Amino acid sequence: MEALDRKEKAKSNAYQEYAKCLILKKRRELKQTEKEHLKAENRRVEQEQLKIELETRNPKDKEKIEALKKEGLTLKQTHELLIEYREKSIELHKYETFIQKIKAINPPKISYDFNEEVSYNRYTDEGMIGDIASYKMLHDQYESLETIEHKCREQRRAIERKKEELNREIVTQRQILEIMTSDQEGSLFHEVLKSSIKLSPEQETILFHLITVIWKKPLKGIELGMRYSEDLSILDSSNIEYDERANGYWLNLGNLKEFVPKSDKKRLLDNTDNIEKSLKEEASKFRETIRHSEDKIQMLEAYQHGKVDTAEGLGLTLHVELRNFEEISKKAHLTQQAVNVIKEKEEKLKYIKGELSQLQEKIPFEVKDESIDLQIDEAKSATEENAKVLSGLQIEHAKNEEKLKNSKTRLIDLQKSITQSTQTVNSKKLDFIESEEKFKKVIPDFKIEMGDETYFKGVEPLPLKEKYDELNADYVSEYKMIIEKFKKINNPEIREQLDQSSFSFQILEKVLLGNKISHRDKITDLLRESNSRRQDFIRMIHENIYNIFSQTKDEYKKCKSTIRDLNTFFKKHAISERFYFNVEFIPISSMSIDWINEFEGKRISFPDELNFSDSVPVEEIIEDLFRKITGNKDKIRLSDLLNPKSYFDLKTGMIDEDGVKNSGSTGESYTAIVLLGIGRLSIVPQKEGGLKFIILEEIANLDKTNFGTFPSIAEELGYQILTMTPSPYSSDNDSGWYMHHLIKTSSKEQLNSPELISYFKTNTHREDLTTYLNRQTNELDSN
Repeated sequence: MEALDRKEKAKSNAYQEYAKCLILKKRRELKQTEKEHLKAENRRVEQEQLKIELETRNPKDKEKIEALKKEGLTLKQTHELLIEYREKSIELHKYETFIQKIKAINPPKISYDFNEEVSYNRYTDEGMIGDIASYKMLHDQYESLETIEHKCREQRRAIERKKEELNREIVTQRQILEIMTSDQEGSLFHEVLKSSIKLSPEQETILFHLITVIWKKPLKGIELGMRYSEDLSILDSSNIEYDERANGYWLNLGNLKEFVPKSDKKRLLDNTDNIEKSLKEEASKFRETIRHSEDKIQMLEAYQHGKVDTAEGLGLTLHVELRNFEEISKKAHLTQQAVNVIKEKEEKLKYIKGELSQLQEKIPFEVKDESIDLQIDEAKSATEENAKVLSGLQIEHAKNEEKLKNSKTRLIDLQKSITQSTQTVNSKKLDFIESEEKFKKVIPDFKIEMGDETYFKGVEPLPLKEKYDELNADYVSEYKMIIEKFKKINNPEIREQLDQSSFSFQILEKVLLGNKISHRDKITDLLRESNSRRQDFIRMIHENIYNIFSQTKDEYKKCKSTIRDLNTFFKKHAISERFYFNVEFIPISSMSIDWINEFEGKRISFPDELNFSDSVPVEEIIEDLFRKITGNKDKIRLSDLLNPKSYFDLKTGMIDEDGVKNSGSTGESYTAIVLLGIGRLSIVPQKEGGLKFIILEEIANLDKTNFGTFPSIAEELGYQILTMTPSPYSSDNDSGWYMHHLIKTSSKEQLNSPELISYFKTNTHREDLTTYLNRQTNELDSN
């Protein structure tokens, strides 16, 4: 018990912290709500002041808008005319400049026969002037287009010859490189290397000159210019004659002698130990030579395609202006047509001058070419300023008109908001007071102390509640463990604690030790006395059981009678003039109400003395008695036995005169549902009164027949019918309807106007609703 006592105190302290934190949070929320309520009241005052201000201001703004519109139209027209004048003036100046530049070039006369007409549209004026000037320079230099064409062909052939020469060198050098770097035999060069002959400088020079010579006569793959040798004597010193004057050697090839220039390169084959290294170095030089030759070819091709304008280091004299005869020909053709172009431009000049005169007449002031840009800027600024002022005033006026139009509605809305916020403040205030009172009942000395506001600032109640729940669970676990140790305890107070999850420490202490116990040896007499009081209590309960169940049986009979009355009501109001809504009352066989009659003659016997282990709750006694009387083996709770609705089921449906069921259409099903609702409110007795109304939705798809059922019911039982539809049935009957029409607006933000058209309508006339209601009120007052 000491451990339980400690845990009870710990969970009580945790609960008190949770209570303080929650109360402080509610108090802060209440203050915030009161603050917002005050803000709403201030907004209402501001809205009232705004309404008065707008009613004075809006008419004056409307007059200003009309004046600005008239002024703006004049400014805009003037600005547009000035821009058009400037564009025409620029175009005039452009044509004049073009004619002057072309005449200054003095294009040469060309008697060349071109195959096609020149298209001026693809040229800009500057491009045309540039092309004509460019050709004039060439023509002055070469005197005729035919000479230029000849020079272009010569330069192109020189470039092609140079490319062919470089390609031949590359082929030869690649062959030599292949021989030097390949391990395959079959060449004079490899045969000399294999023989390990020590060569003189002149022999080495001749060998490299003959490096492409094949060893032995080839049997296939023979091509023009191929050479072979079958004897190394061709390198003998006797076959080599030095020519000091020519700085080279004459090679004796029988009756033919061939000159070979002396090489200044470092010898490669003088040291047989380093031949491989020397050949690799020489091969690297050959690769570099090949790369340079390829670069030269690429440079020539880039020059031909216009990617570069120079090609140096090739031994060629190139003229970039002669690179592309096709382009030169186009420029010459354009130059040939220069006279026609000038005539065309001069005709346009006359037309533009006439247009400028017409524009000047429409502009209200003199246009000056030297300051036209300033005049346009001034006109534009004036137009923009006018448009800006007008737009701002129009927007502001439209907003103010809308504000004025809705001011009364907004004031009403604000008043409703203030009323609602007042209710919210009162609700939060009541919630705060009730929460405080609730905690005071659980914690008698509960109060918010100085420093609690600071202590719980920023703390949420939920973690504190979770902490309390954890401590409480620990306490309950300890509580149940103590009861488990005393399994013979079956005291009603303890059972009540377990059923209600109260787990009172004081009650457990009282049950285990008693109020009067001061010594352990008195506990037996006290337990016997407690048992006797408990027996009297159970007997008293038993005496009232039958009376209670008699009330259950009476309520059962009332339910059955109500269902009968509902079906009578449904019979009076047919659906589609041939179906009836029906509620079937079905007694449950396994829970027959008749068991209460048998219970009347039963009696429950008790032993003279009940120990704790023999004590049985009243609920279990009655539940067990029900099972014995009915033979039902299911566990039925006492609360279900006392509920009259546990003894029957209800089924609903639509039937015809012969009792045949029908599922019905959508409109018929909706009619049945509405009839059931009316019957529930009007036939079944209600505890509280109130307004009664029927809502008929357009989507229910009611036809005229089923719709017509409800006006008569409404008149009979005191209902009002509410419906929203373009054309409600029966809206033209004698009794009349209150009609409210929504008015569609052009605004996307507000589809319907807040103002409605409301009137009272019958089949003979229509009258404004306010007028009708006032007249009805006056008639009642006069009576």
